[in-house]
Amino acid sequence: MTATNFVLNTTQGILSATVNGKHVPLLAVNLSKMIRTTSGSEIIASGISSTIATSAAPLLDAKLVVKVFTKGLPIGALTVYVTSKPA
Repeated sequence: MTATNFVLNTTQGILSATVNGKHVPLLAVNLSKMIRTTSGSEIIASGISSTIATSAAPLLDAKLVVKVFTKGLPIGALTVYVTSKPA
């Protein structure tokens, strides 16, 4: 399974990506303990906890031929690096 075009929706608390040509919510994220720092033109958001999103569990089970992924399964902490170019 390949996921591309990741989008972190901070309003909905969802990390989604394009999988098999479809935009799929993959992880539910909790931003309550997020720490935001900067380094030059880079913004770093760390301390983001994540769990499997409802739609991702059956997708992962099917791709990996297992039955272990469930909604809410803790995944761990995420760190997001955002870079930008000057306008």
